[in-house]
Amino acid sequence: MTTTLKAKKHYIQLPKDTNIIAVPNILLKMQDERDSYDNGTVSNGYGQASGVYVTVQKGTSAKIDIDFTITTISVETFNQWKSQVSQYFNQQQSDYLEENYGSVGFMGGFFAGAFGALFGGGDYNHYKNSSSSFHTDSHEQQEGFAKSVYNLNTSNFHVTGTLTAEGTSFIPATVSAYVQVTKIKFADNKELHVISTDSPVAADRNGSSKGAKSESTQLTLTSL
Repeated sequence: MTTTLKAKKHYIQLPKDTNIIAVPNILLKMQDERDSYDNGTVSNGYGQASGVYVTVQKGTSAKIDIDFTITTISVETFNQWKSQVSQYFNQQQSDYLEENYGSVGFMGGFFAGAFGALFGGGDYNHYKNSSSSFHTDSHEQQEGFAKSVYNLNTSNFHVTGTLTAEGTSFIPATVSAYVQVTKIKFADNKELHVISTDSPVAADRNGSSKGAKSESTQLTLTSL
């Protein structure tokens, strides 16, 4: 799969070696469980996956090591969840999601497309490279889907891999490695970050892949 990252893409901060400090919640009033997940924000974009930049031009290539930690879901959890939430989509939606977002490792893209199908007026790209709110509006399918995402179990993972950037122009391009990530933030401030481990891309600081192309590669998630 070839991914082209154009200029001025939506950026998402990708956590790296973040220390999480638990802060106790103060209960102000009794809340319906649904209040926690019935609305929130979905953000999709690219997060920088390496602190290293390399310069390439036509005829040269360079390798970029990807090595960071993130709190997210495992590939196994994703696959189990994806099969379970098929009940919230009709056959046409399920077929489209599988055809366009079901490739191995394309987890972040699947989440963005699925939210778009249910909350973006059927526009699978509604949340692509952007940030927008969602609300269930007491819709049974939307509520069931949002609750399933809210209840996903996360843990810490070590993400590793190597991206090869190859120059396509005689004008030098200075690039780093970026991965697609979808962030879901719920009404109670609970967050879920889901990356796509399939085909990270080489791009410059402005988010442009002009002057460089990336060899397709899979990232590895190792539980910590």
